[in-house]
Amino acid sequence: MVLRKVISIAICLGLFFSTLYLLWMTTPLYALQDAAFAAYQHDRENFERRVDIDGFIDDLLADLILRPAESTPGLTSFQVQVSRGAIALVVTGFARDLKGAVRRSVTLGNLDLPERRLHQLGRVPTGIEFLPIFAPAMAASPAVRPDDVKTLLNVASRAAGSSAERLKRVAHDRMWTYIYKHPETLPGRLLGCHPSQRQEQLRLLLNEYGLTRENFRGLSSCKIFSDDRGGEIARVGFSFFSPKLNGEFVIKLELTKSGMFGDWRLMRIANVPEIFEQLGLDYYDQIHNLMRYSLAGLSNESVNAEMQGVTEQIKQSDAAKNILQKWKINLK
Repeated sequence: MVLRKVISIAICLGLFFSTLYLLWMTTPLYALQDAAFAAYQHDRENFERRVDIDGFIDDLLADLILRPAESTPGLTSFQVQVSRGAIALVVTGFARDLKGAVRRSVTLGNLDLPERRLHQLGRVPTGIEFLPIFAPAMAASPAVRPDDVKTLLNVASRAAGSSAERLKRVAHDRMWTYIYKHPETLPGRLLGCHPSQRQEQLRLLLNEYGLTRENFRGLSSCKIFSDDRGGEIARVGFSFFSPKLNGEFVIKLELTKSGMFGDWRLMRIANVPEIFEQLGLDYYDQIHNLMRYSLAGLSNESVNAEMQGVTEQIKQSDAAKNILQKWKINLK
């Protein structure tokens, strides 16, 4: 009788703790723990099931570079376009290589950051953008052949593209000049050193601001809410002690789950601007100064000068001349 009771209690306890564990496996905290174990065990397949490496790095670089740059006060829409192209030139391929480095780190246990060049953020103007300029004449010239239009647009595209690329290159070169001249800034510390020293510089920065295992202070918050697509979003906060700040700061990780039976997956750091504020960093000011220096003089006047150059290149094309004569257009 007693043995039967013991067995019954053991079965009930087993079912109870099994249920608790199954419930635990459906939480975002379990997903983070599972990702950490996968990294420790070099299980890349399970790690990528729990972490969106591509999305995480793309969003992080956007938070660190693109969004602060676009928030620079006083930029014209044209300067914003030029800045996107220049930023792409600075970090082209860096996102790809960083993603590869993370995957190698999970597979081999060694984070190697190779030096190469984010997705091309800028956009080179194409000949189709000149279509409104010639539209009235084209409408009045039904005899113009489609091949004629294509020829003119190709000429305009090449001229405008090379003009836009020159402006982006100017801003790009100025960015590097500023970075090398200001090694005390965060961009200067990470990018202004020799490529072989960047991994060490990153490690020093993380240690300096307290992003280490020794300075980890535990879970600070965990909030789950529904999105508008039937999924769920979780924001999990972790506290770290910063020796530089002599206080604690919080990093919030955002995870998503598709549907009731989907897996929680780490997508991004949700509070990058807040982290800079908590640490007392003037990072946004540093990026704003970088952008002002890089885009100085790239105003409407420079655009007009570049467009005059585009006009001259179009006028020098024999094929374009013939088409413009048909349309009775005189480019001045």
